[in-house]
Amino acid sequence: MGQGYVLDADLRRAIEPYTMEIAKAFYEEQGRSIFDVSATHSYDLLCTSATGKELHVEVKGTTSDGTQILLTANEVTHAQNFYPNVALFILSHIQVTSTAPLKLEGGEIQRLEPWNIGEGTLSPLAFSYKTGKINRILQYD
Repeated sequence: MGQGYVLDADLRRAIEPYTMEIAKAFYEEQGRSIFDVSATHSYDLLCTSATGKELHVEVKGTTSDGTQILLTANEVTHAQNFYPNVALFILSHIQVTSTAPLKLEGGEIQRLEPWNIGEGTLSPLAFSYKTGKINRILQYD
């Protein structure tokens, strides 16, 4: 089961902050300054080195092996446009240790840094369809 197919909304909501905290700690240990920009940007963490070099990090968490993750169109475009200053941080094999209350632990860090999105395989999972001219029919009562 891939990262994007977690059907339990509570689990999905728990995985996101759990993974972000681990990613922040990882990059802080490297001596970088960390800024959570996930609410305003198409990536999650802005990490700056002591010399001011920026790294844009996309963070993904999953209970699966992490070999397949879901990306938004904006995440793909950002990774393409900002290479080589982008990284993909995946925390895979997250374990659910309790369901009431929901508790998570563990995980295996996988990183692509720099992240060359062209080295993986992108597969479309959905399409947006915008209608052209529509012939209207009388309203049904």
